[in-house]
Amino acid sequence: FKDRKHAGQSLMGAPELHALVDPVVVSLPRGAVSVAIEIAGALDAPLTVMPVEDLATPGRPEYVVGAVAENAIHVIDARALAALGVTEESLAVRVAEATSRIARLSTLYRGESHGTVAFCSRPVVVVDDGSATTPALEAVAVALARHNVERLILVTPMPPDEWPQGYENVVSAPRGSAHADGMALIGTWYDDRTAPSDEVAARMLHDYAP
Repeated sequence: FKDRKHAGQSLMGAPELHALVDPVVVSLPRGAVSVAIEIAGALDAPLTVMPVEDLATPGRPEYVVGAVAENAIHVIDARALAALGVTEESLAVRVAEATSRIARLSTLYRGESHGTVAFCSRPVVVVDDGSATTPALEAVAVALARHNVERLILVTPMPPDEWPQGYENVVSAPRGSAHADGMALIGTWYDDRTAPSDEVAARMLHDYAP
């Protein structure tokens, strides 16, 4: 893809998306917003952002043991916790810290009101730019499921190595030679690797109008 906007333009015509009735598009933060704007525009759908944060092992950020979404909703890999020796006390501190940062991002992206998009009984399209981990995608799915959505569809330019739980379908670009260990090579999927800051992405979201 030339950039993230081009990725969104390449995926926005997927028939699985246009078969949805009254969908809502939920973007992950930053770079995914550029992808999501193209998809939401093609579907004439409302767009919002759901911040999420990985929980990495203290001192070893390359090892992700879970993720946190809004309202302290989190997904944890219990086996990874045990294998890496992460204590429950340490995990609780990191969940609290992540929850605080997510609250600030929610205000940045969605304003003080936060809950302006109705999810109940509607299909929800979750958009990633290829950088999200499986725990992050699953934490978002758990958070959205609490809104009694009709179903969840994941759209990502980069095909995931494993299907995250909670999603009925995954729409992505064909798996090709550029794909190897997923996120490690995300830069190979974009000629322009530049991702907007949270502040810029928030302005993009606020400027969007279906």
